[in-house]
Amino acid sequence: MIAHIDADSFFASVLVRKDPRLRGKPLLALGMGGGCVIAASYEAKALGVKTGMPLKEALVFVPHAIRMPADFRETAIASREIEKILEDEGPMLEQMSVDEWFLELVSVPGGMPKDPITWAKRLQKKILDKTALSVSIGVGP
Repeated sequence: MIAHIDADSFFASVLVRKDPRLRGKPLLALGMGGGCVIAASYEAKALGVKTGMPLKEALVFVPHAIRMPADFRETAIASREIEKILEDEGPMLEQMSVDEWFLELVSVPGGMPKDPITWAKRLQKKILDKTALSVSIGVGP
């Protein structure tokens, strides 16, 4: 069994963590050059914004969105914080991107969790409590 861990709206969530006044607002995290949305808050997504959307197009959906450049330094720090927690969960960990990992559940201390869903929910809570960032976790063969 493998767990896929993906940080939720990562670049936008890191900006919110850095400035909690952004919480609950439509936020667009922009890539270098500012022309592309690399992450959007759930509030912006609910109004039609998609990751990878050109900024001009996103503003058609949410003209009042807060637009900010992604903070790549802070994002790298947050990624490392999550990775350290995951490394404690099991050594068979592979990072796929700055916000995405695969973890082989047989490497979890104590062996394969009897209830992978309960294990995943516990891990989500642990990551949220320690980093103020949420993750989605899928478990499968």
